[in-house]
Amino acid sequence: MIEQLFNEERLYGEPVFSQTTAQIIKVRETIRNKLDDAGKAQLGQLEALYIRQNNAIVKDVYAEGFSTAVKLLLEALER
Repeated sequence: MIEQLFNEERLYGEPVFSQTTAQIIKVRETIRNKLDDAGKAQLGQLEALYIRQNNAIVKDVYAEGFSTAVKLLLEALER
């Protein structure tokens, strides 16, 4: 089970994840082509903040899921 958790080849959320990623890239490029250099810099900052925000969420979701699994295991062992 631990090996499955650390399997970097496992793709979560497919096919929606890939489809949404493609849409994001398309919209980002459309916007980027309309911006001047200052606007492109702001778009880059926005992208970096969005990535940082999502990384924080993923970390917390993983920790909560892991804790919940351990609690369920302990509860099952008490029965």
